[in-house]
Amino acid sequence: MFEQGQYTEAYARGFLTLLGKAAGRPNAGAQTFAVQAFIHWFRHEDDAIMDSLMKASELDSDCSMAQLVFTGVMRGVYPSRPTM
Repeated sequence: MFEQGQYTEAYARGFLTLLGKAAGRPNAGAQTFAVQAFIHWFRHEDDAIMDSLMKASELDSDCSMAQLVFTGVMRGVYPSRPTM
């Protein structure tokens, strides 16, 4: 999604929709929620970030992707969004 300047808001929302469907499955893992949190972090959506991080940590408190996003949020560091 982020490679070669192919990012668009619509694409990010579509990817979040897809992740939401995956997260709704009974066998959804922590990584699904951590990736959701990353996309929300990329889009600077604080409430949604924390919701996804909480779900990820409930499933796996050692999920490295969730820890990375959590550390960034706690330090006030957010990814730069590409301008189109």
